Amino acid sequence: MPATLEALTAAPLITSNVAGRHLRVAAYLDGQRHEVTVEPTLISENFLFLRQAVLAGLGVGIVPDYVVHDDMQRGDVVTTLDAWLPSIFGTHLFMLCMPNRHHTLAASTFIEFVLERTRARESAPGTPLA
Repeated sequence: MPATLEALTAAPLITSNVAGRHLRVAAYLDGQRHEVTVEPTLISENFLFLRQAVLAGLGVGIVPDYVVHDDMQRGDVVTTLDAWLPSIFGTHLFMLCMPNRHHTLAASTFIEFVLERTRARESAPGTPLA
């Protein structure tokens, strides 16, 4: 199990594909940004397949929390690098919506929620968005 971000470069990795680019894993520890370039052992766009590969013990999964949430609750999957705040696919968040002058109440509520959580995270680094 990798104990440092740099140890990911030697671990068998299971993750989704970043089309046309090497996978760079960036993470913050104690306010300092670290970055490594990794070569995954197993790549798929199917998160259920990736979940099964992690459960089979084929490597370290770099997958969204929701993919293995229940498995973590049961203790079938453990986490590592918990002190690190990852930034794998960048720090930008985009919301695409239809171009009209007014947002629906649902879209406006969602935007406000994301902005509120982002501000809270900026004021207290390491705070999860969800």
